[in-house]
Amino acid sequence: MNQPLYTYLENRRCLNCGSPIADQVHKTKKFCAKETYSDGTTKNCKDQYWSEQRREAKSIFKAMEIYHQSCSESLHQLYGLDLPEITMEHLEHMGIDLGRSAVHRVFDNEHRFFYFGFFISVNTITHKIQIHPHNEKLF
Repeated sequence: MNQPLYTYLENRRCLNCGSPIADQVHKTKKFCAKETYSDGTTKNCKDQYWSEQRREAKSIFKAMEIYHQSCSESLHQLYGLDLPEITMEHLEHMGIDLGRSAVHRVFDNEHRFFYFGFFISVNTITHKIQIHPHNEKLF
């Protein structure tokens, strides 16, 4: 008497591709088994499913990364100009928003806005703005 090796009475399906999962497979299994094809490529439904979920969650951080990368390039250009005085107009023209800095610290009479590679210090009394690379020792 030949009994089928697997049955599919519970109608369980892979969360990624929708292919049936056998009743004899562990009940907590929600994805297909990993398959490797003859050309070396693999099908891994679990990784594909969760990478989509993570991609949506990480899209916020990707936008922040792109912004800070452009700010870093702008600050590098502005620092290279060696201007006698930097104004808020210079920062706005370069697309730098102090409210979107990575870190904002307040010292005695100074606000420091940290970006990748540089930080901007704004004196609260004189309103003088300075740009410093991170490798300068000011602390």
